[in-house]
Amino acid sequence: MPDPLRHARGVWFRLRRVLTFAREAYALPREEAERLMAEGHRPDPVGRELEPPRIVLFVPAERVAELASARPLAVRLSADLLSAECLVLVPFPTGPSTG
Repeated sequence: MPDPLRHARGVWFRLRRVLTFAREAYALPREEAERLMAEGHRPDPVGRELEPPRIVLFVPAERVAELASARPLAVRLSADLLSAECLVLVPFPTGPSTG
């Protein structure tokens, strides 16, 4: 029996790893994702490795707040997250903690 991790070429591991950098996740319509890419947000390569391919973008929380069509998702592998054609992830803040 083939090893499912090898068969998927490690995409599930890479997708989980990408999710560890996200504090929030949102599903978006393709038009909104394309607009974000036109603004300079680059898609994460893991989205292209899924079947069917998805758009996965990291976008600052301030910009996501401006998107009326953003539908919040739990940051975990779930049917909702995996069925989203376009996924926007909000990264954890970087820099020194202020607490």
